[in-house]
Amino acid sequence: MTTKLILTISVAILVTAIASGQNQNDEAALMKKHLQYLTPRLDGRIAKMTILFGDLNGDGVNDAFIDWCIEATENDQDVGGANALMFLKCVEEGFSVYMKTGNDYLLKADKRKDNFNDEGFLYCADKIENRKIICSSTSYAEDDPRCCPSLKRIFYLVFENDEILKPGQKVKVIKQ
Repeated sequence: MTTKLILTISVAILVTAIASGQNQNDEAALMKKHLQYLTPRLDGRIAKMTILFGDLNGDGVNDAFIDWCIEATENDQDVGGANALMFLKCVEEGFSVYMKTGNDYLLKADKRKDNFNDEGFLYCADKIENRKIICSSTSYAEDDPRCCPSLKRIFYLVFENDEILKPGQKVKVIKQ
């Protein structure tokens, strides 16, 4: 087996496709297309993707939003200060938008997550609703121990003018 085939098989196992009634052929084709797009960045690593389907531009057609991560390997781990080990989950992560055009999906936007990380929290995309990508993260309340963040932060992204944007809205914080 070639490395590319092994990576494809690994990614196929790791992909989570969230699509009520979405054609599995579309999912497989989109996964393959996005893997080809990410391949130059992989350097032997595995890509993990969550694919959400929903109408992002109001044309009544389901588009695709991909929350992706290039997973860290043991070689990527770093020793932190104060006797703490830093265990990286991802060496790079981002969001991509593919618009459905005819029978194909075209990549319209790709943005690293750190462009949205103005508060130092890791985000994940949960669903598409009313042309918005609903995202969440966890964070620490003032009295939380390091092991256990108790706040869930909810915010949304939008896709406008071929860009993924985080509108200037207040982040909703929920005590879990």
